Amino acid sequence: MRYNEAMLKSLSASFQYANGSFEEKIMKKLNKGSCSTIRFGQKCAITLFVLSAICLYAAEPGFSAGVPTQISCIKTKAFRAYLAAKIPGMKVSSSGGIGRNVNTFSDAAGQRSALLLILFGVSNNDTFAIDNGVKALIMPFSYQNDDGTFKCPAAGSKKVEPRDIYGEAMFIGAVGEAALVLKDSPYADTYLPKLLVCKARVKRWFAHIITIKDAVLEIDRNFCNRLAFDALAFESFGVLFNDRELIAIGETFIRETMRMQSEQGYYPDNKGPDTSYNAVTAWKMQVCSLYAGEKLKPLMVNSIARAMAWEIERIDLQTGAVSVDENVRTGKGQEKFLGHVKDVNFQEVAYSLFYWETIGGNAAAGELGGKVIAYALKK
Repeated sequence: MRYNEAMLKSLSASFQYANGSFEEKIMKKLNKGSCSTIRFGQKCAITLFVLSAICLYAAEPGFSAGVPTQISCIKTKAFRAYLAAKIPGMKVSSSGGIGRNVNTFSDAAGQRSALLLILFGVSNNDTFAIDNGVKALIMPFSYQNDDGTFKCPAAGSKKVEPRDIYGEAMFIGAVGEAALVLKDSPYADTYLPKLLVCKARVKRWFAHIITIKDAVLEIDRNFCNRLAFDALAFESFGVLFNDRELIAIGETFIRETMRMQSEQGYYPDNKGPDTSYNAVTAWKMQVCSLYAGEKLKPLMVNSIARAMAWEIERIDLQTGAVSVDENVRTGKGQEKFLGHVKDVNFQEVAYSLFYWETIGGNAAAGELGGKVIAYALKK
């Protein structure tokens, strides 16, 4: 992906005292015409994140918002600083593959990170990023089965059962969230029709999932992050399609997520606490709360506040380190995913904090999210 040369000069200039060779290294890549993706080493990634935060905090006024919206959440200085450092390293293949799908298609859930391209593009008026995001979010529909579910070569393309739906819901929810962001942006007329070219295929997916929704709810009940992803898939497209049935089903999953919340405040996963999965659940619940009905919204915000209080208590306010002492799924070798031991998903912990800055009115949350990212990059 391309990166704005003027912005790189501005970022590097403001940090010359700490790393005098930074601009020279980056500009050499630019001047050589080094394809569309700039990949940074760990040290440069840390530097770029810090530079982004410095420039955005120093040069821009705070984004003012009354009632929180998705746009106001993604335009906070802390989140924009993160995206400015994250997006240049995201590669999208000619076919639209991203992340683990960049070389060959693995699974639909792997495409959900394309949402970040939409968020960055809208918040920075970067149509190149939006184009790539739309392309990546449309790509998995070419791997859709006749019943609406998706092929999953990573799992041997076996028949998709109710226990497998949460992965697909992650992707469908990302498409719905991206569409809602575009709908409320100046790019709605140009890009929303391009993304919703998959509308009929999305409806095919929901037609199948509705027939097995009770089984999905029962299976996902002990994993609140899955309930939240399921909820967002139903709610986002319920809002987009003005479909009361989808909205009602989404609310059922939201209420179940809140019902499962522990007395201590965390959203349990696999029947216990986990700082990684609690944050993921809280993040997606925050997104859902932006589009929830007036009766449900305050209940959600109160629930999320308890989960975020629990989460923040387990983050070192100075270093951004996230405790794994109580975790039942991540950080201590408990589980593997695609052959890799699961660690805390530091990025999604940070996302929950970036959103909570706006939704929770917690000015320090965004800064703490930046510290979590900086800690992860050094780890």
